Amino acid sequence: MSLNHCPPLIDAQPLKERFIGKTLSQIDPPAAILDLALIRKNCDAMLQSAAAIGVLFRAHVKTHKTVELTRLQVGETGPVRLVASTVAEMELLLPYMLECKEKGRKVNMIYGMPTPPSTLRRLAEISSTLASPSSNGLILLVDSLAGVQGIAQYTSTANAQFDIMIKVDTGYHRSGIPVDSPVMESTLSEISALTSSSKAIRFAGFYSHRGDSYSGNTPSDALSYLQSELEGLRAAAALIATYPGLPKTRLCLSFGATPTATAIQNILSAPSPETASLRSLIDALRRDHDLEAHAGVYPVLDLQQLATHARPSAAENTVAALDTSHIALRVMVEVASVYTDRPTPQVLVAAGTLALGREPCKSYSAWGVVTPWLDVGSATYAAACAIKADDASVKRVVPVTYSEAAPTGWVVDKISQEHSILGWRGEHAEEGAVERDGDEARIKMRRMGVGEKVMVWPNHACVAGAAFGWYLVVDGGEEVVDVWVRGRGW
Repeated sequence: MSLNHCPPLIDAQPLKERFIGKTLSQIDPPAAILDLALIRKNCDAMLQSAAAIGVLFRAHVKTHKTVELTRLQVGETGPVRLVASTVAEMELLLPYMLECKEKGRKVNMIYGMPTPPSTLRRLAEISSTLASPSSNGLILLVDSLAGVQGIAQYTSTANAQFDIMIKVDTGYHRSGIPVDSPVMESTLSEISALTSSSKAIRFAGFYSHRGDSYSGNTPSDALSYLQSELEGLRAAAALIATYPGLPKTRLCLSFGATPTATAIQNILSAPSPETASLRSLIDALRRDHDLEAHAGVYPVLDLQQLATHARPSAAENTVAALDTSHIALRVMVEVASVYTDRPTPQVLVAAGTLALGREPCKSYSAWGVVTPWLDVGSATYAAACAIKADDASVKRVVPVTYSEAAPTGWVVDKISQEHSILGWRGEHAEEGAVERDGDEARIKMRRMGVGEKVMVWPNHACVAGAAFGWYLVVDGGEEVVDVWVRGRGW
């Protein structure tokens, strides 16, 4: 392990002794909170949908960088297929992968970007550790002739072996080779020659990532991105026929990004010409190849994901619509000042870009949304208790919370390095004003006090989580039940 890239892992045991058994209101902010109950549901939904549609699933670990959540992503049985964004993530997960291998599970990891030459020594160690007779255990991505030649040169001098996949540009234009590009032809020719003359490199297939699917706004958009991605992979696989030495069947064809991977859940809904066409395409690809979906942020979700509307309303789909009730990551922050003399109510909290990230979300113009969670020491919590005490028919009391559909509530309005301004959006209400909806009472305007703790849904979970060395884990309630240490470095 290269310690200049990979700082020593934090010892989890002292953290567990410190935090397990505490309630959230006893935690000092800022803190990153994960809800295990929601993570289980999100992971199970993805695995079940992939199995129902007949595709394999590859879990991306870059969002959380923890061993514990990786276990939930891949389940307890079947192959363990991972993709990582850093070598440090792979080194962190190597003991878990070996554990799975010893249990007879097939394991492999993809390094999820075209390979920088400086990483090859560490990658070779991982590959040799995971290797089996049928697979090197590690797959490198290439999207240029120079990339292939660099890997080949390294294997010739270091006695290393790698599986490689070509990253295909199916429309995102960040990295990858377009199928009809001359670069694709020269890259395939080089790989064909190398695999014919050496066992150091094996060709595994094609990989596509539709990051531009985040620009979609409807379930139909997500399905359209998925359709074009699968068609691009089909076109890439068809090229293999003219290259000797390359496998013609059972290539790995990997598609994904959470919106397009989530779209496979839509195919399970009521039949339509659009979903029927996709099912036909998926079935055709599966006959000759190993078709897999890959995704990463779906276990925890965030506001950017909800803004894609990749899963339709519950009325349109047998799969539940995605909303804030599915977001498993919250960041706890503390109120430092309250500004009652400003035209719009504002609050200063002691957490900024380095705790919440500074990622935009297309559905609104702010940096995060304050959740309905209430600190037991807050005035709003006391008011909620009083409402329930006065009216036994009230089962739940929550403050009004900002959403795309109902834009009233507290949001992270301005953000600096270590602090942020929460601003009130929407209609002002008198203190203590309440509205009823069945057995639920909503406090129309939450009043905050200095020292109060509040929770924020971040726009981008991957970036917000990176600020913290560990997650505090609850399981649907208020008590911390575990601590998950994050991998750090590169």
